[in-house]
Amino acid sequence: MTLIAYLLTLLLATSATHARSTNQTISWFPCPPSASINTTTDGGVPLTCGSLTVPLDYTKPNSTQTLQLQLTKITATKQPSKGSIILQPGGPGAPGAQVFEEGPAETALLLSGGSYDIVAFNPRGTGQTLPFSCFASDEERQTAALLTPVSIGGSDVALGQVWAAKETVAQLCLENSNGVGELIGTAFTARDM
Repeated sequence: MTLIAYLLTLLLATSATHARSTNQTISWFPCPPSASINTTTDGGVPLTCGSLTVPLDYTKPNSTQTLQLQLTKITATKQPSKGSIILQPGGPGAPGAQVFEEGPAETALLLSGGSYDIVAFNPRGTGQTLPFSCFASDEERQTAALLTPVSIGGSDVALGQVWAAKETVAQLCLENSNGVGELIGTAFTARDM
């Protein structure tokens, strides 16, 4: 498929799925206590939880397969809320709720004057949203970390060593993806947002 054909397919998929996913109302509820998410921020601000249904694969506009994104929110202190600010911690591999543990969410709430809800979600491949690991075990992950050069240094072979190590990890990712690897990445995360 040519790049232009791919981009056209993506554009059409976006139009179809956007219409399909924007007519939802999110029901918010107090976050239940669990080991994977706090019920308050580090500053003690209460969090609420919800979920949003999004297309599983944006490149297949006719597919009815969906994915539930788990959302976490700090409610605006001034009501009615003027809208939502979505925070995504980046990564790769960082769960969205992490922003509530490290302070950026409370900072965003303060900077918005308390007029906006602050919302985060676990991007694909993190938390329980299409869980994904390139490694079959913790031992395999540790071995890969030990064998990966830390820096390219000044050696004329260092770049090749880094490239070879990363190629091995990429191959492991492909082998261990269970078919979800192609549904994870920046483009899908941006669409989910």
